[in-house]
Amino acid sequence: MRKPLGLKLLLSLLPLVTFVSVIVLAFLPLPYVIQSPGPTVNVLESYDGEALIELSDPKAKNDTVGELRMVTVSAKGTPENKIRAYEYIYASLQPGYNLVPLEEYYPNDITAEELAEYNLKAMVSSQSTAAAAAYNYLGVKVPATVTILGTVKDSPLEGKVKEGDILKAVEINGKRTEIDTAAITFELTRDLPVDTPLVFEIERDGKIERFDTHSYRPAQLSKFDTGSRFGIYLRVDPQLPEDVKIHLEDIGGPSAGMIFSLAIIDKLTGGDLVGENIVAGTGAISYDGIVEPIGGIVQKMHGAKRDNAKWFLAPIQNCDEVVGNIPDGLNVWPVHTLDDALDALDSIKSGQTAHHPTCDTFLDK
Repeated sequence: MRKPLGLKLLLSLLPLVTFVSVIVLAFLPLPYVIQSPGPTVNVLESYDGEALIELSDPKAKNDTVGELRMVTVSAKGTPENKIRAYEYIYASLQPGYNLVPLEEYYPNDITAEELAEYNLKAMVSSQSTAAAAAYNYLGVKVPATVTILGTVKDSPLEGKVKEGDILKAVEINGKRTEIDTAAITFELTRDLPVDTPLVFEIERDGKIERFDTHSYRPAQLSKFDTGSRFGIYLRVDPQLPEDVKIHLEDIGGPSAGMIFSLAIIDKLTGGDLVGENIVAGTGAISYDGIVEPIGGIVQKMHGAKRDNAKWFLAPIQNCDEVVGNIPDGLNVWPVHTLDDALDALDSIKSGQTAHHPTCDTFLDK
């Protein structure tokens, strides 16, 4: 029985229709952002005779050895330029890649340009903080003005302080401490018991005001974060003892803070903290040298391994993401303070690495 001409035509066109449909579906825009391992940068390097981290201190050693690499995450996909289905499929099959819904990556309808601008500002702020933390670690006092930007939700200071107040002093158990350095407010809270009675002294409109409050522990703190908090957002304006310039114009975010601090300490202490090793790492830094958690840890570990790092320093708070996602051949060590990070570099340089704690050690506790 012969097939009707129309059916024969349809059957002959079916492969072409299927092919065209697959192509159309492959280019279908999807509301996701692809996070992938970004470039890494050796912050001890010099370019065209100019140190990437430049210190005006005449005793600083800009000719250092080894590599200390900051790591980044690349992101593809914006509300205006969505990724395609074939890119989604490719990313889902790649180790070290992550897919994030657009609404999570760009909350509150923020544009890609606005997010990039925010990240660049965060990078500039992290550079200043890193320098202050490095000098503080080395015992150099870093004077600063500390201004209140607002209160954390449910803070005991809600309704008492306001944006623009200058924090002048805090009284704890009758002992008054002037707030006159970049690190002091953070140092005061690290071992402060919850519900400790406090007296805040602020300057508002040129007048000094005092009022009672107490410390509290925000729910978002991890088990690694000690002490309690005041419950306020602060802007710290440090006065560094020397000019510190970090020549990185196109990379944003605060997560290189720890690496910047280590590099500055390296330059101020002889330039041989790393030895001949390639060490990468990530983590924001506070003025008193606490390493804070960051995003994109998996992508950053893969980027470090790709660029030949054997050692990787990660914030201890990110350990739950580290375990099970470490690329083969990369040794990841958790750190919580600049002291931890410098101890790790000393172990790596000396070759005493056999029994160093890993993230598994801390998660098992």
